[in-house]
Amino acid sequence: MVSCRSKAVSDYAKLVPMNKLVFRFEPDDEWCGELFVFVAADGFAGIGSAWFDKGSLRNFAESLRAFPLPTDKPARLEGGLGGNDTTPPQTTINLSFEPHDVRGAVRVKAHLETTVWQDQEKEHPKTLSAQFQVSYGDLGSFATAIDDMIAAGITGEAVLTASAN
Repeated sequence: MVSCRSKAVSDYAKLVPMNKLVFRFEPDDEWCGELFVFVAADGFAGIGSAWFDKGSLRNFAESLRAFPLPTDKPARLEGGLGGNDTTPPQTTINLSFEPHDVRGAVRVKAHLETTVWQDQEKEHPKTLSAQFQVSYGDLGSFATAIDDMIAAGITGEAVLTASAN
């Protein structure tokens, strides 16, 4: 017998059926732009954004191509708002990619937060933490999609999904 709660949770999980990471880059000029990150994992989903220069995103894409990924220094992308005298820095996007097992799976870890602006009340930001697994082949395709997205110079997307095992 399925409880009402577990049935409701499984119904919502069908709305976001796969583990997915989506980058949407909206360039502001030839050097930088706003990166929106959408993550979905087993029915949980969220979105965050931060500003990045294109060189940082290219370097991140290149770090995803390492084989094997270093266990002591995972491929990482972090961004957010810098702090000032009255407001501490805020990380709104924190992504890491690290080896998961000896069979070649890679663990994707994502932590996203909404931006809390200085003039807002000190409410707690909304957060999402999720993780899922992909293959090195999936990462390579994602890295290429990031490079293509940046090179296009227009709003574009790069999508990471786990290949069928």
